[in-house]
Amino acid sequence: MPFRTDCNCTAPENRLFFCIAANSFPAESEMADLGAPVRVSPLIRFGRWSFLVVGVAYGAYHQQRLAKREVGIREIEAQQKVIRDAKLAEEKKRNQEAEAKAIAELSMPTKK
Repeated sequence: MPFRTDCNCTAPENRLFFCIAANSFPAESEMADLGAPVRVSPLIRFGRWSFLVVGVAYGAYHQQRLAKREVGIREIEAQQKVIRDAKLAEEKKRNQEAEAKAIAELSMPTKK
C-alpha cells in the first residue's frame, strides 16, 4: 500500500505523527467489502449468555468464599501481632538496658 501524500499537517512536530496515522489506514476505495453480518443461532446465543451468567455467579461465590477465609486469616494475624509486639517491646527494653550499661561502663574513668 503506497503512502498517501495528501496529509495537510502544518506543525512540523505533529506532521510525522498525523501523517503516519493518516497513512496507516486504507482509503475508502481500498476497504474490503465484508458483507452483512451472519445471524447467530439462538442456541449459540443462549449458550453464550448462559456461560456468562454462570461465570459471574461462580465468580461471586468464589469471591465470597475467599473473603470468609481472609477474615479468618486476619483474625489469626491480629492475635499473633499482639504476641509479636509484646516480644518486640521486651527485646527493645533489654537492648536499651544493655546499651545503657555499656555506655555507663565506657563513661567510668579507668584506674591506672
